[in-house]
This record gives sequence, structure tokens and C-alpha cells, in this order.
Amino acid sequence: MSFLFILFSGYLILCIFVYVAQEKLVYSPSTIVSQTPGGMGLVFEELYIDTSDGEKIHAWFIPSEEASRYVFFLHGNGGNIGNRLNTISILNELGYSTLIIDYRGYGNSSGQPSEQGTYKDALAAFNYLMTYRKLQPKDIVIYGRSLGGAVAVWLAAQVHPSGLIIESTFSRLVDMGKHRYPFLPVKILTRVHYDSLSQIKEVKCPIFSAHSLDDETIPYILGKSLAEAAPDLKRFVTLNGRHNEAFFDTGQSYYDELDGFIKDPKSF
Repeated sequence: MSFLFILFSGYLILCIFVYVAQEKLVYSPSTIVSQTPGGMGLVFEELYIDTSDGEKIHAWFIPSEEASRYVFFLHGNGGNIGNRLNTISILNELGYSTLIIDYRGYGNSSGQPSEQGTYKDALAAFNYLMTYRKLQPKDIVIYGRSLGGAVAVWLAAQVHPSGLIIESTFSRLVDMGKHRYPFLPVKILTRVHYDSLSQIKEVKCPIFSAHSLDDETIPYILGKSLAEAAPDLKRFVTLNGRHNEAFFDTGQSYYDELDGFIKDPKSF
């Protein structure tokens, strides 16, 4: 009887921990930005963008002289913008001006990360492109990877950009929870939702989706199910490689497809 009580008590403590410390499980920010685009020979502008609730979001704008389309890149839950320079370099080589931000609590951005906070950060950055760069939504493709895919889906549903790219992302955070903690009542414990499966139905622009069968972090089936729910899915690409390497391991053939979509999402 005492063994069952100890077992139940331990299980209850674990449930409480998952509920209370959920943000710590979802977000893994680094506050040390060890590299800048300049270190890779890229011209860039360093920015601090004000959010609607008073935070300052650190961002880089990497221009391309011949850009006819702009990419707003939203990264995943770990590290910061300094860890995404290889991706930014490739987008620059393809001829696109790119804006990349750190969510609140990441890198040099103020505040602490939260679901609603990431939405506010993304919206503030998109508004920066509209206000200070004098762009229209038709000029911008939103590109989200991993957790950034969930933020990108939410943002695209609000602002109706030219196109949306979602890469190595998930359907809903509760689905991720069920995958990682099948022994817990995840549906009851989930406070951070990122319900892309519902939000993608409100996205009016063309969508390009990609996911790797080898993804050890986010199951392929979650990315595929989200793509299948997209109202205007132009293409779903199966990548090669692990979660953090798939973009690079798949290589030039994937970059060519991204290039084709970014240039003209509607007729891709």
C-alpha cells in the first residue's frame, strides 16, 4: 500500500511540475549572441523593435540589392538568431532580403518567452516591415521553422502575407506533449497551446510545407497532418536528415523549391 502511495505521489508531483514549469520545457533560449551576419560577410542592420506590451525585440535585417520579395524568418525554440546564420546566408544567396528576430527572452531581446509574447513579437516585427520598410503584405513571405512554424501560422492568419513556409513544425503543442509524455494526462496539463491545426484554417495565402522522415524531435506525422489541413497547400516536401540538419542535408534541390515558391507563391 505504501509503495502505491509513493508511486502515486511521485506521479502527481511530476504532473504538477509539467504544469507549473511548462515554459521551461517549451523554450530554451540563449542570451549570448556569439555571431553576427557581418562575420559571414553579410551586410546587415541591427534593430530593436518595440512590441505592443513594452518589450524590445532584437532583430537583424539582411538586405539584398535585387530583392523583389522579402522573407521574415521565425526560428525554433532553442538558441537565438546567432545560430541561424547559415540559413540566412542561403536566403541571401537566393536573392532575398531577410528579417530575423529573437523572441522576448532570447539573445538581446528583453522579457521572458511566452506563447502570447511570441505572437506579439512576430506581429511587431511584421509591422516594422510595413511601417519602416514601406512594404505591403504581398511583398513578404513568412518562413517559420520548428516552434517558429507555429508562430508563423498564427501570424499569417492575422496579416495575410504573400506566402507561408512552415518547416519541421508540429500540429499542436498538445500533440507534441502526447508524443513525449504518453504516460501523462497532457490534454489537462497543457497551458501553452500553439494550436496551428486550428489556426492554419484561417490562413488565406499559399502554403509550402516541409518535414523530414528522420526528424527525431518533431514526428513527421505531426508536420504532415498540419500540411494536410492547409487550405491552400502548394507543396509538401519530404526532407532528409535530423531535426536541426534537414534544411542543410537536403541541400540544393530543396533550396531550388524554396526559391520557386518565394518568387511567386500563387503560381508555384
